[in-house]
Amino acid sequence: MRIKKILFFLIPLLLILAGIITWNVAGQTIKRRAELRRIGYLDDQRRKEISAKLKELSQLYEAGKEEEAKKAQKEIYEATLSIAQMYEDFLKKYPRSKKAWNYLGLLYYDDLANPDLAKKCWEKALEIDPNFSPALNNLATYYSHFGKHIESVESFRRAVKLNPRVAVYHANLFDSYILFRYEVAKKYGWSLPEVFANAIREAKKARELDPDNFKYAKDLAEIYYMAYYFKVKPDWEKVLEEWDYCLSIARTPAEKSTAYLNIGRINLYYLNRKDKAILSLEKANELFPSVSVQHLLENLKNQDGKSEGTRPR
Repeated sequence: MRIKKILFFLIPLLLILAGIITWNVAGQTIKRRAELRRIGYLDDQRRKEISAKLKELSQLYEAGKEEEAKKAQKEIYEATLSIAQMYEDFLKKYPRSKKAWNYLGLLYYDDLANPDLAKKCWEKALEIDPNFSPALNNLATYYSHFGKHIESVESFRRAVKLNPRVAVYHANLFDSYILFRYEVAKKYGWSLPEVFANAIREAKKARELDPDNFKYAKDLAEIYYMAYYFKVKPDWEKVLEEWDYCLSIARTPAEKSTAYLNIGRINLYYLNRKDKAILSLEKANELFPSVSVQHLLENLKNQDGKSEGTRPR
């Protein structure tokens, strides 16, 4: 009977205590997220200032004002350090914030030229959450730049598996398959045509997820010029369709010119359609004049389309 009375009073107290703990944890989480958002806002504002300062720096160098340029360069560096300091101060209070560790790593890698510190930041984020795909993707980029090719591929593959809806993960995996093709073939027991097929699959997935991204579409269309090195013979009609897609999403004159240039090349070199090649190359030259386009046009008109030594593989 006495035990029942104790439990009668104890259970409500335990529930109240659990509620207080839950409330405190939730409150800390809300506070941490709000503070990280505030830092993110300040980060954006300072980056805008840095961007303006970079333009000023370029103008100073062009004008030969070296002393003023050095001063501006120092200000840019100090402004970037101040952004890093915000994240470092935040992490002293909230050392378990994987997002803050990831952001700090990007700052060290992209803006402060300190890849070793960046690597430590991303490793710290992954200690907190081994399945945190942004840090996996960034660490994979570090590996690819510093000779750890298979570690890079494996990390990109994990990022893709954990979060298959992020286009850049697929694009990065595509690049790593292409760049490290022999190591990839050995690691996974693939033939070179199989490496190429898997790379194409990732490139198509990146484009599917981000259909208006010209770079993803261009990378996919352009890689067929390397098919020879993977012992693959492309269907050039289908490759032409890839460049037509690039043209459909091109926004700038340079992008449109790139698409027309490659449509011209394929018509000339692989499909034996000289007239169509000339039309495409002329459009490319009108949009964005370049020496390479003009050279091709001259060869076509002066040598009856036989421009030896310029055919892509």
